[in-house]
Amino acid sequence: MPERENDVDWMVERNEKIITGGSSTRETIGPSERNGKIMAGDSRVREIAFGGARTRGTVGSDAGNEKIMVCGSRARENIVGGSRARENENDAGENNEKFVELALGLGADEAEIFFSSGFGYSISSRGRSIHSKSSSFSGGWGVRVLKKGKLGFSYFIRKPDAEKAASTAISIAKFSPLTPFSFPSAQAYRDASSFDPQIAGLTPDSASQMFAKALRSFPPASKPTECALGWGEGHMALANSNGLHAEERSTSISFYAQAESDGAAGYCSQSSQKIFGLEPIAGRAGSLAVQMRSPAKQEQGKEHVIFERDALHSLISSFLIPALDGDSARRKTTKLHSSLDVQIASPELTLADDPLSEGVDRCAFDGEGIASKPKKLIENGVLANFLFDLRTASLAPKQLRPSPGAASRPGFSSQVSPSPSNTVIAEGKIGNLAGEHASCLRVLSFFGSHTANVFSGDFSVSVDIGFQLRKGETVGAARGFIISGNIFELIKNIEIEKRASLIYDLTSPRIGAELTISA
Repeated sequence: MPERENDVDWMVERNEKIITGGSSTRETIGPSERNGKIMAGDSRVREIAFGGARTRGTVGSDAGNEKIMVCGSRARENIVGGSRARENENDAGENNEKFVELALGLGADEAEIFFSSGFGYSISSRGRSIHSKSSSFSGGWGVRVLKKGKLGFSYFIRKPDAEKAASTAISIAKFSPLTPFSFPSAQAYRDASSFDPQIAGLTPDSASQMFAKALRSFPPASKPTECALGWGEGHMALANSNGLHAEERSTSISFYAQAESDGAAGYCSQSSQKIFGLEPIAGRAGSLAVQMRSPAKQEQGKEHVIFERDALHSLISSFLIPALDGDSARRKTTKLHSSLDVQIASPELTLADDPLSEGVDRCAFDGEGIASKPKKLIENGVLANFLFDLRTASLAPKQLRPSPGAASRPGFSSQVSPSPSNTVIAEGKIGNLAGEHASCLRVLSFFGSHTANVFSGDFSVSVDIGFQLRKGETVGAARGFIISGNIFELIKNIEIEKRASLIYDLTSPRIGAELTISA
Protein backbone atom coordinates (compact mmCIF):
# COMPACT_ATOMS: atom_id res chain seq x y z
CA MET A 1 0.00 0.00 0.00
CA PRO A 2 1.54 3.38 -0.95
CA GLU A 3 2.44 5.85 1.72
CA ARG A 4 -0.41 8.02 2.84
CA GLU A 5 -0.32 11.45 1.29
CA ASN A 6 0.12 14.54 3.37
CA ASP A 7 -3.47 15.72 3.08
CA VAL A 8 -5.20 17.39 5.98
CA ASP A 9 -8.50 15.89 4.82
CA TRP A 10 -7.23 12.36 5.49
CA MET A 11 -7.85 11.42 9.10
CA VAL A 12 -5.70 8.66 10.57
CA GLU A 13 -7.09 6.69 13.50
CA ARG A 14 -4.32 6.48 16.10
CA ASN A 15 -5.33 5.66 19.63
CA GLU A 16 -8.27 8.02 19.57
CA LYS A 17 -11.87 8.11 18.50
CA ILE A 18 -12.44 9.60 15.09
CA ILE A 19 -15.94 10.07 13.83
CA THR A 20 -15.84 10.81 10.14
CA GLY A 21 -18.98 9.68 8.49
CA GLY A 22 -22.31 11.29 8.70
CA SER A 23 -25.17 9.94 10.71
CA SER A 24 -25.72 7.22 13.27
CA THR A 25 -27.42 5.03 10.73
CA ARG A 26 -24.43 3.34 9.22
CA GLU A 27 -21.21 1.56 9.89
CA THR A 28 -19.32 2.02 6.68
CA ILE A 29 -16.26 0.38 5.22
CA GLY A 30 -14.29 -2.14 7.26
CA PRO A 31 -14.38 -5.79 8.30
CA SER A 32 -16.50 -6.97 11.18
CA GLU A 33 -15.66 -9.40 13.92
CA ARG A 34 -16.81 -12.62 12.37
CA ASN A 35 -17.66 -13.00 8.72
CA GLY A 36 -15.94 -9.95 7.40
CA LYS A 37 -19.08 -8.11 6.50
CA ILE A 38 -19.05 -4.46 5.75
CA MET A 39 -21.83 -2.25 6.81
CA ALA A 40 -22.58 0.19 4.07
CA GLY A 41 -25.34 2.42 3.01
CA ASP A 42 -28.66 3.42 4.41
CA SER A 43 -30.40 3.39 7.77
CA ARG A 44 -31.39 -0.26 7.46
CA VAL A 45 -27.67 -1.08 7.76
CA ARG A 46 -26.92 -3.30 4.79
CA GLU A 47 -24.25 -6.02 4.90
CA ILE A 48 -21.84 -6.62 2.07
CA ALA A 49 -18.90 -8.94 2.15
CA PHE A 50 -15.41 -7.55 2.34
CA GLY A 51 -12.20 -9.34 1.57
CA GLY A 52 -10.81 -12.38 3.16
CA ALA A 53 -11.79 -11.97 6.79
CA ARG A 54 -12.32 -15.69 7.13
CA THR A 55 -8.59 -16.17 7.60
CA ARG A 56 -7.19 -12.79 8.33
CA GLY A 57 -7.83 -9.35 9.70
CA THR A 58 -7.67 -7.72 6.34
CA VAL A 59 -8.28 -4.02 6.29
CA GLY A 60 -7.71 -2.38 9.63
CA SER A 61 -7.91 -5.50 11.80
CA ASP A 62 -9.23 -4.74 15.21
CA ALA A 63 -7.63 -5.00 18.61
CA GLY A 64 -10.79 -5.69 20.52
CA ASN A 65 -13.13 -7.76 18.38
CA GLU A 66 -15.19 -4.71 17.50
CA LYS A 67 -16.39 -3.57 14.12
CA ILE A 68 -13.91 -1.21 12.51
CA MET A 69 -15.34 1.96 11.12
CA VAL A 70 -12.80 3.40 8.72
CA CYS A 71 -15.43 5.93 7.82
CA GLY A 72 -18.54 6.00 9.92
CA SER A 73 -20.32 7.03 13.05
CA ARG A 74 -18.92 4.33 15.31
CA ALA A 75 -15.24 4.86 14.58
CA ARG A 76 -13.32 2.68 16.98
CA GLU A 77 -10.55 3.36 19.42
CA ASN A 78 -7.06 1.96 19.93
CA ILE A 79 -5.84 1.52 16.37
CA VAL A 80 -2.15 0.79 16.11
CA GLY A 81 -0.15 3.47 14.33
CA GLY A 82 0.81 2.84 10.74
CA SER A 83 4.59 2.91 11.16
CA ARG A 84 4.55 0.21 13.83
CA ALA A 85 2.29 -2.02 11.78
CA ARG A 86 4.61 -1.71 8.78
CA GLU A 87 7.66 -2.51 10.90
CA ASN A 88 5.94 -5.59 12.30
CA GLU A 89 4.92 -7.02 8.94
CA ASN A 90 8.35 -6.78 7.36
CA ASP A 91 9.68 -9.67 9.46
CA ALA A 92 6.43 -11.38 10.46
CA GLY A 93 7.54 -14.91 9.50
CA GLU A 94 10.85 -14.73 11.36
CA ASN A 95 9.18 -13.22 14.41
CA ASN A 96 6.50 -15.91 14.44
CA GLU A 97 9.09 -18.67 14.73
CA LYS A 98 10.86 -16.86 17.56
CA PHE A 99 7.60 -16.33 19.43
CA VAL A 100 6.63 -20.00 19.03
CA GLU A 101 9.96 -21.02 20.61
CA LEU A 102 9.43 -18.43 23.35
CA ALA A 103 6.03 -19.92 24.28
CA LEU A 104 7.44 -23.44 24.33
CA GLY A 105 10.28 -22.27 26.56
CA LEU A 106 7.74 -20.83 29.01
CA GLY A 107 6.08 -24.23 29.39
CA ALA A 108 3.52 -24.60 26.59
CA ASP A 109 3.13 -28.13 25.20
CA GLU A 110 2.21 -26.69 21.80
CA ALA A 111 2.15 -23.10 20.56
CA GLU A 112 0.75 -21.15 17.64
CA ILE A 113 1.43 -17.55 16.59
CA PHE A 114 -0.86 -15.64 14.25
CA PHE A 115 0.24 -12.28 12.84
CA SER A 116 -2.06 -9.96 10.93
CA SER A 117 -1.82 -6.39 9.76
CA GLY A 118 -4.12 -4.21 7.73
CA PHE A 119 -4.02 -0.88 5.93
CA GLY A 120 -7.38 0.59 4.95
CA TYR A 121 -8.69 3.76 3.33
CA SER A 122 -12.16 5.09 2.65
CA ILE A 123 -14.01 7.96 1.01
CA SER A 124 -17.65 8.87 1.51
CA SER A 125 -19.92 11.46 -0.03
CA ARG A 126 -23.17 13.25 0.55
CA GLY A 127 -24.88 14.38 -2.59
CA ARG A 128 -22.22 15.10 -5.19
CA SER A 129 -19.64 16.33 -2.69
CA ILE A 130 -17.01 14.26 -0.89
CA HIS A 131 -17.94 14.34 2.78
CA SER A 132 -15.07 12.53 4.48
CA LYS A 133 -11.83 10.65 3.93
CA SER A 134 -10.10 8.46 6.45
CA SER A 135 -7.51 5.76 6.89
CA SER A 136 -6.53 3.15 9.45
CA PHE A 137 -3.51 0.97 10.11
CA SER A 138 -3.15 -1.89 12.55
CA GLY A 139 -1.14 -5.01 13.26
CA GLY A 140 -0.27 -7.47 15.99
CA TRP A 141 0.03 -11.09 17.07
CA GLY A 142 -2.38 -13.63 18.54
CA VAL A 143 -0.96 -16.40 20.74
CA ARG A 144 -2.63 -19.78 21.30
CA VAL A 145 -1.08 -22.47 23.47
CA LEU A 146 -2.02 -25.99 24.47
CA LYS A 147 -1.09 -27.04 28.00
CA LYS A 148 -2.15 -30.48 29.24
CA GLY A 149 -4.91 -30.60 26.64
CA LYS A 150 -6.27 -27.17 27.51
CA LEU A 151 -6.33 -24.10 25.26
CA GLY A 152 -5.17 -20.61 26.21
CA PHE A 153 -5.21 -17.41 24.17
CA SER A 154 -3.76 -13.92 24.38
CA TYR A 155 -2.47 -11.25 21.99
CA PHE A 156 0.06 -8.43 21.84
CA ILE A 157 0.91 -5.47 19.65
CA ARG A 158 4.47 -4.62 20.67
CA LYS A 159 7.25 -7.19 20.22
CA PRO A 160 8.57 -6.65 23.78
CA ASP A 161 5.17 -7.82 25.08
CA ALA A 162 5.47 -11.27 23.49
CA GLU A 163 6.68 -12.99 26.66
CA LYS A 164 3.92 -11.48 28.77
CA ALA A 165 1.26 -12.51 26.24
CA ALA A 166 2.57 -16.07 26.02
CA SER A 167 2.65 -16.34 29.82
CA THR A 168 -0.91 -15.04 29.98
CA ALA A 169 -2.10 -17.62 27.45
CA ILE A 170 -0.45 -20.42 29.45
CA SER A 171 -2.07 -19.17 32.66
CA ILE A 172 -5.51 -18.94 31.02
CA ALA A 173 -5.18 -22.51 29.73
CA LYS A 174 -5.24 -23.81 33.31
CA PHE A 175 -8.86 -22.69 33.66
CA SER A 176 -10.06 -23.84 30.23
CA PRO A 177 -11.98 -27.07 29.51
CA LEU A 178 -10.19 -30.02 27.97
CA THR A 179 -10.00 -29.68 24.20
CA PRO A 180 -8.48 -32.87 22.77
CA PHE A 181 -6.79 -31.59 19.61
CA SER A 182 -3.33 -30.61 18.36
CA PHE A 183 -2.33 -27.79 16.08
CA PRO A 184 -2.01 -28.96 12.46
CA SER A 185 1.29 -30.03 10.91
CA ALA A 186 2.84 -28.55 7.75
CA GLN A 187 0.41 -28.32 4.82
CA ALA A 188 0.69 -28.01 1.04
CA TYR A 189 -1.39 -25.12 -0.27
CA ARG A 190 -2.99 -24.50 -3.63
CA ASP A 191 -2.65 -21.11 -5.24
CA ALA A 192 -5.62 -18.96 -4.25
CA SER A 193 -4.23 -15.50 -4.82
CA SER A 194 -6.39 -12.74 -3.43
CA PHE A 195 -3.88 -9.93 -4.00
CA ASP A 196 -4.42 -7.33 -6.70
CA PRO A 197 -1.47 -4.96 -7.37
CA GLN A 198 -3.90 -2.40 -8.77
CA ILE A 199 -5.70 -2.13 -5.42
CA ALA A 200 -2.39 -2.12 -3.54
CA GLY A 201 -1.23 0.67 -5.84
CA LEU A 202 -4.26 2.92 -5.28
CA THR A 203 -3.34 6.26 -3.73
CA PRO A 204 -5.80 8.60 -2.05
CA ASP A 205 -5.53 10.90 -5.07
CA SER A 206 -6.18 8.20 -7.69
CA ALA A 207 -9.04 6.73 -5.64
CA SER A 208 -10.55 10.19 -5.20
CA GLN A 209 -10.52 10.64 -8.97
CA MET A 210 -12.28 7.26 -9.41
CA PHE A 211 -14.82 8.27 -6.79
CA ALA A 212 -15.48 11.69 -8.34
CA LYS A 213 -15.96 10.07 -11.75
CA ALA A 214 -18.51 7.69 -10.24
CA LEU A 215 -20.43 10.63 -8.73
CA ARG A 216 -20.80 12.01 -12.26
CA SER A 217 -22.14 8.69 -13.58
CA PHE A 218 -25.65 8.78 -12.12
CA PRO A 219 -28.44 8.99 -14.73
CA PRO A 220 -29.86 12.51 -15.30
CA ALA A 221 -33.23 11.70 -13.70
CA SER A 222 -31.52 10.68 -10.46
CA LYS A 223 -29.05 12.20 -8.05
CA PRO A 224 -26.60 10.59 -5.63
CA THR A 225 -27.48 10.79 -1.96
CA GLU A 226 -24.67 8.82 -0.33
CA CYS A 227 -21.72 6.80 -1.63
CA ALA A 228 -18.81 5.04 0.07
CA LEU A 229 -15.59 3.57 -1.30
CA GLY A 230 -13.23 1.48 0.81
CA TRP A 231 -10.05 -0.33 -0.17
CA GLY A 232 -7.08 -1.83 1.56
CA GLU A 233 -4.38 -4.43 1.88
CA GLY A 234 -3.93 -7.19 4.45
CA HIS A 235 -1.10 -9.49 5.47
CA MET A 236 -1.24 -12.54 7.69
CA ALA A 237 1.35 -15.11 8.75
CA LEU A 238 0.78 -18.23 10.84
CA ALA A 239 3.26 -20.61 12.47
CA ASN A 240 3.01 -23.35 15.08
CA SER A 241 5.22 -25.78 16.97
CA ASN A 242 4.22 -28.69 14.69
CA GLY A 243 6.12 -27.25 11.74
CA LEU A 244 3.33 -25.34 10.03
CA HIS A 245 4.17 -22.07 8.29
CA ALA A 246 1.62 -20.19 6.20
CA GLU A 247 1.58 -16.66 4.85
CA GLU A 248 -0.74 -14.73 2.57
CA ARG A 249 -1.38 -11.19 1.40
CA SER A 250 -4.74 -9.92 0.26
CA THR A 251 -6.47 -6.85 -1.09
CA SER A 252 -10.08 -5.71 -0.90
CA ILE A 253 -12.22 -3.03 -2.44
CA SER A 254 -15.88 -2.17 -1.91
CA PHE A 255 -18.18 0.48 -3.31
CA TYR A 256 -21.71 1.40 -2.28
CA ALA A 257 -23.92 3.89 -4.16
CA GLN A 258 -27.32 5.24 -3.18
CA ALA A 259 -29.48 7.46 -5.37
CA GLU A 260 -32.77 9.32 -5.17
CA SER A 261 -35.37 10.18 -7.78
CA ASP A 262 -38.59 11.99 -6.88
CA GLY A 263 -38.58 10.50 -3.40
CA ALA A 264 -37.73 6.96 -4.49
CA ALA A 265 -34.43 5.34 -3.54
CA GLY A 266 -32.15 2.96 -5.36
CA TYR A 267 -28.82 1.51 -4.35
CA CYS A 268 -26.21 -0.90 -5.55
CA SER A 269 -22.92 -2.23 -4.17
CA GLN A 270 -20.02 -4.45 -5.05
CA SER A 271 -17.10 -5.95 -3.13
CA SER A 272 -14.14 -7.83 -4.49
CA GLN A 273 -10.52 -8.80 -3.98
CA LYS A 274 -9.86 -7.44 -7.48
CA ILE A 275 -10.25 -3.91 -8.86
CA PHE A 276 -13.51 -3.03 -10.65
CA GLY A 277 -15.09 0.05 -12.20
CA LEU A 278 -17.30 2.22 -10.01
CA GLU A 279 -19.40 3.88 -12.72
CA PRO A 280 -21.65 0.86 -13.49
CA ILE A 281 -22.50 0.58 -9.79
CA ALA A 282 -23.46 4.25 -9.61
CA GLY A 283 -25.43 3.98 -12.84
CA ARG A 284 -27.30 0.92 -11.56
CA ALA A 285 -28.23 2.70 -8.30
CA GLY A 286 -29.56 5.70 -10.23
CA SER A 287 -31.53 3.57 -12.68
CA LEU A 288 -33.16 1.62 -9.84
CA ALA A 289 -34.15 4.89 -8.13
CA VAL A 290 -35.88 6.03 -11.34
CA GLN A 291 -37.62 2.68 -11.79
CA MET A 292 -38.88 2.65 -8.20
CA ARG A 293 -40.70 6.02 -8.46
CA SER A 294 -44.19 4.64 -9.14
CA PRO A 295 -44.60 1.24 -7.51
CA ALA A 296 -47.78 -0.69 -8.25
CA LYS A 297 -50.01 -1.92 -5.46
CA GLN A 298 -49.02 -5.42 -4.50
CA GLU A 299 -51.72 -8.05 -4.07
CA GLN A 300 -51.62 -10.02 -0.84
CA GLY A 301 -51.54 -13.79 -0.57
CA LYS A 302 -49.30 -16.46 -2.04
CA GLU A 303 -46.93 -15.46 -4.82
CA HIS A 304 -43.89 -16.88 -6.60
CA VAL A 305 -40.82 -14.89 -5.62
CA ILE A 306 -37.49 -14.78 -7.47
CA PHE A 307 -34.51 -13.74 -5.37
CA GLU A 308 -31.46 -12.09 -6.90
CA ARG A 309 -28.48 -9.92 -5.94
CA ASP A 310 -28.65 -8.55 -2.36
CA ALA A 311 -31.92 -10.33 -1.59
CA LEU A 312 -30.48 -13.68 -2.67
CA HIS A 313 -27.31 -13.08 -0.66
CA SER A 314 -29.26 -12.14 2.46
CA LEU A 315 -31.59 -15.12 2.09
CA ILE A 316 -28.70 -17.62 1.99
CA SER A 317 -26.17 -15.98 4.32
CA SER A 318 -28.60 -14.76 6.99
CA PHE A 319 -31.20 -17.53 7.07
CA LEU A 320 -29.64 -20.79 5.81
CA ILE A 321 -25.88 -20.73 6.44
CA PRO A 322 -26.15 -20.17 10.25
CA ALA A 323 -28.05 -23.48 10.49
CA LEU A 324 -24.98 -25.28 9.09
CA ASP A 325 -22.60 -24.15 11.84
CA GLY A 326 -20.86 -27.10 13.51
CA ASP A 327 -20.64 -25.51 16.94
CA SER A 328 -24.39 -24.88 16.84
CA ALA A 329 -24.95 -28.50 15.80
CA ARG A 330 -22.96 -29.89 18.73
CA ARG A 331 -24.79 -27.55 21.11
CA LYS A 332 -28.12 -28.49 19.48
CA THR A 333 -28.95 -24.84 18.83
CA THR A 334 -29.66 -25.38 15.13
CA LYS A 335 -32.80 -27.13 13.96
CA LEU A 336 -30.65 -29.33 11.74
CA HIS A 337 -28.50 -30.79 14.53
CA SER A 338 -29.94 -34.30 14.08
CA SER A 339 -30.53 -34.14 10.32
CA LEU A 340 -27.20 -35.36 8.93
CA ASP A 341 -27.82 -37.67 5.93
CA VAL A 342 -31.50 -36.61 5.94
CA GLN A 343 -33.26 -35.12 2.91
CA ILE A 344 -33.79 -31.54 4.10
CA ALA A 345 -34.19 -29.84 0.72
CA SER A 346 -35.20 -30.37 -2.87
CA PRO A 347 -32.91 -32.79 -4.76
CA GLU A 348 -32.15 -29.79 -7.00
CA LEU A 349 -30.19 -28.06 -4.20
CA THR A 350 -26.45 -28.67 -3.81
CA LEU A 351 -24.63 -26.11 -1.66
CA ALA A 352 -20.90 -26.08 -0.89
CA ASP A 353 -18.49 -24.04 1.18
CA ASP A 354 -15.58 -23.39 -1.19
CA PRO A 355 -12.72 -21.10 -0.12
CA LEU A 356 -10.95 -21.78 -3.44
CA SER A 357 -13.82 -20.41 -5.54
CA GLU A 358 -14.10 -16.81 -6.66
CA GLY A 359 -15.44 -14.47 -4.01
CA VAL A 360 -14.35 -12.12 -1.29
CA ASP A 361 -13.37 -14.95 1.08
CA ARG A 362 -11.04 -16.74 -1.34
CA CYS A 363 -8.03 -18.07 0.57
CA ALA A 364 -5.42 -20.83 0.45
CA PHE A 365 -5.94 -21.90 4.06
CA ASP A 366 -8.29 -21.31 6.96
CA GLY A 367 -7.59 -19.41 10.17
CA GLU A 368 -5.67 -22.34 11.65
CA GLY A 369 -3.52 -23.06 8.61
CA ILE A 370 -5.52 -26.02 7.29
CA ALA A 371 -5.37 -26.17 3.48
CA SER A 372 -8.53 -24.94 1.79
CA LYS A 373 -10.76 -27.37 -0.05
CA PRO A 374 -14.44 -27.42 -1.06
CA LYS A 375 -16.89 -29.05 1.32
CA LYS A 376 -20.42 -29.95 0.27
CA LEU A 377 -22.84 -29.00 3.04
CA ILE A 378 -26.02 -29.98 1.20
CA GLU A 379 -25.78 -32.49 -1.66
CA ASN A 380 -28.82 -33.18 -3.83
CA GLY A 381 -30.98 -31.97 -0.95
CA VAL A 382 -29.31 -34.17 1.68
CA LEU A 383 -27.52 -32.57 4.64
CA ALA A 384 -23.92 -33.74 4.18
CA ASN A 385 -21.71 -31.72 6.55
CA PHE A 386 -21.44 -28.95 9.10
CA LEU A 387 -18.67 -26.34 9.41
CA PHE A 388 -16.07 -26.88 12.16
CA ASP A 389 -12.74 -25.53 13.36
CA LEU A 390 -10.24 -27.66 15.30
CA ARG A 391 -11.66 -26.96 18.75
CA THR A 392 -15.33 -27.45 17.90
CA ALA A 393 -14.53 -30.57 15.84
CA SER A 394 -12.69 -32.08 18.83
CA LEU A 395 -15.72 -31.47 21.07
CA ALA A 396 -18.43 -32.64 18.67
CA PRO A 397 -19.88 -36.18 18.80
CA LYS A 398 -18.78 -38.60 16.08
CA GLN A 399 -22.26 -38.82 14.57
CA LEU A 400 -21.80 -35.24 13.31
CA ARG A 401 -18.73 -36.38 11.33
CA PRO A 402 -16.75 -33.34 12.53
CA SER A 403 -13.86 -32.30 10.32
CA PRO A 404 -12.01 -28.98 10.74
CA GLY A 405 -11.07 -26.57 7.98
CA ALA A 406 -13.57 -23.73 8.45
CA ALA A 407 -11.73 -21.67 11.09
CA SER A 408 -12.37 -17.93 10.95
CA ARG A 409 -9.95 -15.42 12.37
CA PRO A 410 -10.95 -11.82 11.68
CA GLY A 411 -7.95 -10.31 13.47
CA PHE A 412 -4.99 -11.00 15.68
CA SER A 413 -6.99 -10.18 18.82
CA SER A 414 -9.91 -12.43 17.91
CA GLN A 415 -10.58 -15.97 19.06
CA VAL A 416 -10.97 -18.67 16.41
CA SER A 417 -14.47 -19.85 15.50
CA PRO A 418 -16.03 -21.83 12.62
CA SER A 419 -17.40 -19.72 9.81
CA PRO A 420 -18.29 -20.07 6.12
CA SER A 421 -16.01 -18.87 3.35
CA ASN A 422 -17.41 -18.55 -0.18
CA THR A 423 -20.75 -20.28 -0.73
CA VAL A 424 -21.47 -21.99 -4.05
CA ILE A 425 -24.94 -23.18 -5.12
CA ALA A 426 -24.93 -25.55 -8.08
CA GLU A 427 -26.78 -24.52 -11.23
CA GLY A 428 -30.30 -25.86 -11.71
CA LYS A 429 -32.26 -26.92 -14.76
CA ILE A 430 -34.61 -23.96 -15.35
CA GLY A 431 -33.65 -21.53 -18.11
CA ASN A 432 -35.73 -18.57 -16.91
CA LEU A 433 -37.69 -18.61 -13.66
CA ALA A 434 -39.81 -15.65 -14.74
CA GLY A 435 -41.15 -17.63 -17.67
CA GLU A 436 -42.28 -20.51 -15.45
CA HIS A 437 -45.19 -18.64 -13.85
CA ALA A 438 -48.05 -16.46 -15.07
CA SER A 439 -47.13 -13.90 -12.42
CA CYS A 440 -44.23 -13.52 -10.03
CA LEU A 441 -42.08 -11.03 -8.13
CA ARG A 442 -38.40 -10.27 -8.67
CA VAL A 443 -36.91 -9.19 -5.35
CA LEU A 444 -33.53 -7.45 -5.47
CA SER A 445 -33.37 -6.14 -1.93
CA PHE A 446 -35.12 -6.45 1.40
CA PHE A 447 -34.40 -5.41 4.97
CA GLY A 448 -35.25 -6.88 8.35
CA SER A 449 -33.02 -9.97 8.22
CA HIS A 450 -32.15 -9.47 11.88
CA THR A 451 -35.75 -10.23 12.86
CA ALA A 452 -35.57 -13.82 11.56
CA ASN A 453 -35.70 -16.74 13.98
CA VAL A 454 -32.45 -18.56 13.20
CA PHE A 455 -33.56 -21.75 15.00
CA SER A 456 -37.08 -22.15 13.58
CA GLY A 457 -36.19 -20.63 10.19
CA ASP A 458 -39.15 -18.23 10.21
CA PHE A 459 -38.55 -14.88 8.54
CA SER A 460 -40.55 -11.80 7.66
CA VAL A 461 -38.80 -9.07 5.68
CA SER A 462 -39.76 -5.82 3.99
CA VAL A 463 -39.05 -5.45 0.28
CA ASP A 464 -37.62 -2.11 -0.81
CA ILE A 465 -36.58 -2.93 -4.39
CA GLY A 466 -38.59 -5.37 -6.48
CA PHE A 467 -40.54 -5.76 -9.70
CA GLN A 468 -43.84 -7.34 -10.71
CA LEU A 469 -43.77 -9.68 -13.69
CA ARG A 470 -46.58 -11.06 -15.84
CA LYS A 471 -45.82 -13.84 -18.31
CA GLY A 472 -42.12 -13.13 -17.92
CA GLU A 473 -42.40 -9.39 -18.63
CA THR A 474 -41.88 -6.58 -16.11
CA VAL A 475 -45.11 -4.64 -15.55
CA GLY A 476 -44.10 -2.35 -12.71
CA ALA A 477 -42.00 -1.61 -9.67
CA ALA A 478 -42.82 -3.25 -6.33
CA ARG A 479 -41.85 -2.12 -2.85
CA GLY A 480 -43.24 -1.50 0.63
CA PHE A 481 -44.67 -4.94 1.33
CA ILE A 482 -43.74 -7.94 3.49
CA ILE A 483 -42.48 -11.34 2.38
CA SER A 484 -42.71 -14.08 4.99
CA GLY A 485 -41.89 -17.75 5.06
CA ASN A 486 -39.63 -20.39 6.54
CA ILE A 487 -36.18 -21.08 5.13
CA PHE A 488 -36.38 -24.82 5.83
CA GLU A 489 -39.69 -25.07 3.96
CA LEU A 490 -38.40 -22.80 1.20
CA ILE A 491 -35.44 -25.05 0.35
CA LYS A 492 -37.76 -28.07 0.12
CA ASN A 493 -39.67 -26.37 -2.70
CA ILE A 494 -36.85 -24.32 -4.21
CA GLU A 495 -36.58 -23.53 -7.94
CA ILE A 496 -33.09 -22.94 -9.34
CA GLU A 497 -32.06 -21.38 -12.65
CA LYS A 498 -29.22 -22.60 -14.86
CA ARG A 499 -26.97 -19.52 -14.93
CA ALA A 500 -24.95 -18.63 -11.83
CA SER A 501 -23.39 -15.29 -10.95
CA LEU A 502 -21.17 -13.97 -8.15
CA ILE A 503 -22.37 -11.57 -5.48
CA TYR A 504 -19.80 -10.88 -2.74
CA ASP A 505 -19.07 -14.34 -1.25
CA LEU A 506 -21.95 -16.19 -2.94
CA THR A 507 -21.94 -17.84 -6.37
CA SER A 508 -25.50 -18.84 -7.19
CA PRO A 509 -28.16 -18.83 -9.88
CA ARG A 510 -31.37 -16.97 -9.16
CA ILE A 511 -33.67 -19.01 -6.97
CA GLY A 512 -37.42 -18.94 -6.50
CA ALA A 513 -40.13 -20.21 -4.18
CA GLU A 514 -43.77 -19.55 -3.31
CA LEU A 515 -44.06 -17.25 -0.28
CA THR A 516 -46.69 -15.19 1.55
CA ILE A 517 -47.11 -11.51 0.61
CA SER A 518 -48.73 -9.06 3.02
CA ALA A 519 -49.07 -5.32 3.43
